[in-house]
Amino acid sequence: MTGNFKQAKNILTIGAVDTSFNTIELNSNGPAFDGRIKPELVAYSMTGTSNSAALVSGVSILLKQAYRNAYEENLKSSLLKALLINSADEIGSVGPEHKTGYGSLNAQGALEQLEKELFIQGELIGDNDTGIKIKVPENAVNFKATLVWTDPPAQANDEYALVNDLNLQIKDGSGEVKLPWVLSAAPNPSDLNSAAIKGIDHINNIEQIHIERVGTDSIEFIVSSENTLTSPQTFAIAYSWEIEDQFAWTSPTFNDNIPYNGETVSHIRWKSSFSSQITAKLYYKLVSEDQWGLIEDNILVADEHFRWDPKIVNDFAQLKMIIGDKSYLSDTFSISSPLRLNVGFNCSDSLSFNWQSVENVDYYSLFNFAGDEIKNLINTKDTAITVSKSDLETSYLKVQAFKRGKPLITGEIIDYRLQSSNCFLESYFVESIQGEGIYHNLNLSSLSGVEKVRIEKRSSSDEEWENLKEFSASSFNIEFLETDPDNGLNTSRAIVLFTNGEEVVSEIQSTYYVKSSDFILYPNPIEKEVDLKVFAKNALPEAFISFYNLQGQLILTTAIPNDRNFIDLEILSAGMYFYKIVENTTIVSSGKILVQF
Repeated sequence: MTGNFKQAKNILTIGAVDTSFNTIELNSNGPAFDGRIKPELVAYSMTGTSNSAALVSGVSILLKQAYRNAYEENLKSSLLKALLINSADEIGSVGPEHKTGYGSLNAQGALEQLEKELFIQGELIGDNDTGIKIKVPENAVNFKATLVWTDPPAQANDEYALVNDLNLQIKDGSGEVKLPWVLSAAPNPSDLNSAAIKGIDHINNIEQIHIERVGTDSIEFIVSSENTLTSPQTFAIAYSWEIEDQFAWTSPTFNDNIPYNGETVSHIRWKSSFSSQITAKLYYKLVSEDQWGLIEDNILVADEHFRWDPKIVNDFAQLKMIIGDKSYLSDTFSISSPLRLNVGFNCSDSLSFNWQSVENVDYYSLFNFAGDEIKNLINTKDTAITVSKSDLETSYLKVQAFKRGKPLITGEIIDYRLQSSNCFLESYFVESIQGEGIYHNLNLSSLSGVEKVRIEKRSSSDEEWENLKEFSASSFNIEFLETDPDNGLNTSRAIVLFTNGEEVVSEIQSTYYVKSSDFILYPNPIEKEVDLKVFAKNALPEAFISFYNLQGQLILTTAIPNDRNFIDLEILSAGMYFYKIVENTTIVSSGKILVQF
């Protein structure tokens, strides 16, 4: 692990893991330069350890606030670290390791330790030690205690960072002494990847003891110092235990969705104190059904998570874990995907929205975000709605389905201003296909209140608009082939006519179509940065076009073998030019073209 700041002993260095607790490639591996355990914790992130560090920072702030609310004083960093490290979920074998430290962040576990007052704060001075006794249930298993102290700074270039070498031991009711975990820091892969063992730690200012089964109704923490302390050294201990053969669901809870975001495969999770060899059967059923369906018949309970990819049913379900002769039911949760809110039309005074339907839905709620509040605009059973813009406080909205009296997963938030929607007329464009005609393509964003749609064409003789084709408002998408367009420039527009007499007119569209044997060149006049378009009725593989200045000098010749050709005239200066098109030594077209800056 490189970098001075990451090596610091009184901070938390955070690694990253995926949802299955696998480390990601962007991690650095410990130990620190003197063999200290680094990182101390890992947390979820698929994009780097910065996100993981942010999660731990956020949980730390919440713990500080909870402590202040309870004790009206600041939470010391040593106790904060002890709470976070002691509550972390074990990864792989029991005990710390140089890749994932003491485990993965568990915010709920840390808060429970604080709320249940499962911590001790003390102080050592000189060469004294201290003993603290606590009561423990006789059937307690997986007892864990973590000692943390904020160590004074070492001297620059010291071989070891530790200054005050505190030691933690636990003595049970029978007098047996338990020692903390230690890791080898020998610089070879075998030692660095070996499992933690029990021993005396003279490197870290974090020490953790794990007892698989306590067996007595009390234990004693013994904190001592390896060296004589010249000034008081404060410390903190966080501890926890489990009761034998217990099981509890942690995810999904009553307000969760599977998959968690409606799209990505999720893990279901639980906490268990059963033996590491115990297996179970996992079932699920929809609340509307009576039969349980098997998901997996041989789950290792100690794994405490299982990756599940159910079929999206937009309904509610329960899980059941059967361990031996006991069944454990989860909360009722949803299996749904988020509704996508689509903008139908976006007019000056009103908007329409639509979304996909959910079978047997109670209703849909449309929400508008206003500052830090969410305003319920309307509840409806329809999958389309029109709203007045004056009723909206912001442009941010979402839709959510409610079924069996409970919400399914919330829809994504959209900004209607960023959606590609116009006032009823989504798009209108034309495409000229030589030998066929001109295709007119029209897309509507809504049919609400629309009586009919008309395509009009501008007359080449008197510049008046003429009715080309009318359609009833029965489809969002209209395609029409004009089989007899004008030779040359064709100009058209689309008009949406409403039952109330109003109308919406599209932008004017223009295209060229060649019916005669002559070539069509446009635009003319032409600006130098614009390509000259040379269209023909049919492709002439041997044709080429030549440009001459007013003195008759040849300036440019280029092939035009296709029915549609695009020519860069950058070489031509501004001015008037003659052109001629030759095919097999025969001049088939000629004329003038004006090039402008």
